[in-house]
Amino acid sequence: MDLARAADAQPIFEEQLENGHFAYKDGAGQTHDVWFQDALATWNQVANLQKRQLTRIGLWRLGTEDETLWSFLDDTKETSPNVLASVRRESVG
Repeated sequence: MDLARAADAQPIFEEQLENGHFAYKDGAGQTHDVWFQDALATWNQVANLQKRQLTRIGLWRLGTEDETLWSFLDDTKETSPNVLASVRRESVG
């Protein structure tokens, strides 16, 4: 999201795809489309995995993730809509 802020780009959440993206132009005028996995998109994927009784996931590049992931990615908590309520308010708006 730092890149979106630096480029003054407005992220858009695609509800049908359950994922977010934004676009920006670099110094040479080249347009870049950036798709990202935020907490809301991850929550949707984790909920679908749990329906299939898959209980383990992996994350790539820790340190660049949406920090609200950790409000529901915890092996001592069950993923539920109640947990997502605070994430939904912060991530979509």
